[in-house]
Amino acid sequence: MKFKSNTYGSCNVNQIVNLIVNKIEESNTDWVLAIGTDSQNKRNTTKFCEVILLHEVGKGGIFFYRTHFEDKIDVLQNRMLEEARYSIELAKEVIEALDSQYFEREFDFTEHNIKLEIHCDLGVNGKSKVAVKSAIGWIAAEFGGLVTTRIKPDSPAASHIADIHTK
Repeated sequence: MKFKSNTYGSCNVNQIVNLIVNKIEESNTDWVLAIGTDSQNKRNTTKFCEVILLHEVGKGGIFFYRTHFEDKIDVLQNRMLEEARYSIELAKEVIEALDSQYFEREFDFTEHNIKLEIHCDLGVNGKSKVAVKSAIGWIAAEFGGLVTTRIKPDSPAASHIADIHTK
């Protein structure tokens, strides 16, 4: 499935990572590369939206998104963990594409000021609080210290951008 961008049109993950690397190489600044997923239940389906967000701290950013439908997931905690699963899988794909840039262009993302984050549309105050510990633990187990998990209100890739595209 391809991602969409208002600026760049339709792109696959490798094209997105190439655009990201170009932006990072143009500016020696602080960056956040965030992956986030949100979902909404519709009649008989659940609509998911996955987002790749590159934020140049203090200046703005670019994002890419894709949506798809699955059979309706009625149990909220299960749906929240499915969102986490999609984000984990996408983050692995993005990191793999970044790693391939090392061999193609000698671009080592660990030498740049880039924070890798997974944004979850979860909070400690709402109904989604039942899934917070599980999602954070799962992400930490998958990535260790390489990726930071963010939840509401500090998770714009999931709680703002993806949220808009699931409605």
